[in-house]
Amino acid sequence: MVTETMGGWFPPTEVTLSAREHTYGSVLGSGANAMIIYYFHEGWNWDGLEKADSELNFDAPLDKDMNARPPFAILTALGKTLAGELGDRLQKSAVVTAPILIGHSKHTQYPLPDMPDAITIASANSAGLMGFFREAGYFPEVAFLEPLTLPQLLKYRLVVWEHPGYISKATLSQLKRYADRGGQILWIGSVPPASLRHHRRVIHRAKSPAEGWNGDDYPRLADAGKRIAEWKRHLSGWGLTPLVQVKTEDGLPYVHAWVKKANDGKGSLLFVENFLEKQRTVNVELNSTIGNSSRPANFSLLWGRAQKRSASGNRATLTLEPNSTSVFKLD
Repeated sequence: MVTETMGGWFPPTEVTLSAREHTYGSVLGSGANAMIIYYFHEGWNWDGLEKADSELNFDAPLDKDMNARPPFAILTALGKTLAGELGDRLQKSAVVTAPILIGHSKHTQYPLPDMPDAITIASANSAGLMGFFREAGYFPEVAFLEPLTLPQLLKYRLVVWEHPGYISKATLSQLKRYADRGGQILWIGSVPPASLRHHRRVIHRAKSPAEGWNGDDYPRLADAGKRIAEWKRHLSGWGLTPLVQVKTEDGLPYVHAWVKKANDGKGSLLFVENFLEKQRTVNVELNSTIGNSSRPANFSLLWGRAQKRSASGNRATLTLEPNSTSVFKLD
């Protein structure tokens, strides 16, 4: 369940209709089974206990008299779509993930003086890493390290650890055993402790490759494409293949694509996000482990305003609307 899903914002900020559509599609594609729209109406609380509070103006789907505003039409359309084919498919499918883990620890959830903010690392920065790898074509997993056994951890080709300046002995030992058995670690932040500092399976970066991915300036990151290309080379060298590959006709990045596969293996959903405020044409290719080699994918639109220009096998050329998420069924 996702709480406080985009319902609007306080004036003078205007939340566009396309931004709302984009958000709802992205949230549903990332595994949510329920969304709470907040705020849903303008005006006053229904219990009449506002006292000294002022009237709420939030660009919400309903005005203070419960009349529908333009955002309400989007939610109505989404509800009808979910009540149809899309909702059932979302409930019975799971995101196809890459063997990449963004690691968290229960021991490093709180900031300490003169150290990086552990709360920001575990939330905003982790979300940035999720977006970075997803854009590169590798949808990562996020988990606490403590419950994982070594065999479970070794299922991942890469573990990403952003260092908050302190780490428990148990977690450090766990990462050391993982690296000793051939696992690759991306250590972000200050230099690793002595046991990992010169380990051949540890790559250290003072700055996160995903810096800026979870910020307002993301669509204006001048080196976004360069950073993605660099890390795709690293990942390829570690034996990782993109799950979905995207090539844009304008040569710019800022397009994310990923797949949810039906739990019974019969059918998949493709989600494609365009983060720029302009229409764009992209070429999408599915990894052979996702697509059906014996039957070409249909790429039929279920949600959004994209257009399929052509499709052949596990490839398609799509036109994406500005600031949008589109959902296609592949079977």
